[in-house]
Formats: sequence, C-alpha cells, structure tokens
Amino acid sequence: MNTLITGLVVMFVIYWSVYFITSSIKISRIKKSGIKDIDKMSGSNFEFYLAQLYKSRGYSVKITPGSGDYGTDLLITKNKEYRAIQAKRFNKPVGVRAVQEVIAAKVYYECNAGTVISNNNYTKNAITMANKTGIELIGRNELMSMIIEMKNTKAG
Repeated sequence: MNTLITGLVVMFVIYWSVYFITSSIKISRIKKSGIKDIDKMSGSNFEFYLAQLYKSRGYSVKITPGSGDYGTDLLITKNKEYRAIQAKRFNKPVGVRAVQEVIAAKVYYECNAGTVISNNNYTKNAITMANKTGIELIGRNELMSMIIEMKNTKAG
C-alpha cells in the first residue's frame, strides 16, 4: 500500500512539473510573439496571448469558457476596475456586433468597463457604438504599442 501511495505521489509530482515547465515555455513563446504572429494565431491562442499581455500589466485575468461566455473572452481585475474584454483576431475590420457583445457581457458580469481588442481596426458603426456606450476599442496600432510595452517589461 505504501508503495502504491509513493508511486501516485511521484506521478503527481512529475505530472505537475511537466505541466508547469510546458506552461512556462508557452508563456515565454507567447511573450516573444509580434503582430505578424498574432495575425496567424487561432482565436483561443489570441485570447491566451491577451491574458499574458494583461498579466504583464498587473491585472488578474480569467479566461472565460469557449462557449456560453455571454459575450466576453477575458475578465480582468486591477484595483477597483473590473473589465470585460472581447477579443477579435480578424482579417478585416471589426464590426458593431463585437461592441454589442461586450456591452452585454459588461452587464451580465457586472463589470464597470468593457473593451474590444483586435489585431485589426474597426468599422465606422463599431466606433460610433463604442463612443456612445463608453466601450474602449483597442485596434491594431494600440495593440502593437501594448506588445512593445510587454516586451520591455520584466513583470508578468
């Protein structure tokens, strides 16, 4: 019985060691990615990338489930800010629907702010809706600035 318990403990330690090492490698690779890499990422990898980006800025980050997320991909917290983030890795400008989704998520999760962040830019209607409702839009240029800031930061 003691041998079985010892074996299980060893397996547990090995599993979690491998998990943490591979997670650290993935995070390191993600942080080295630039906008051209982001343009090729899957949506879920883009969400993971943004999670690391916001962690490097001192936020607590929760990635929501892939479906049934009520219009948000990340929930971030820092000080008294609780923000819903809708991530859109698109090959074309992001439309008004993304803004509507984060408005709904902001209400559902009782956040005090909402953001749509994309590797692209936004349509005129998306910009108009965001301005009218107080939703922050982070487009390609702002994202590139955030990437540069993360690469120059040792935190995270």
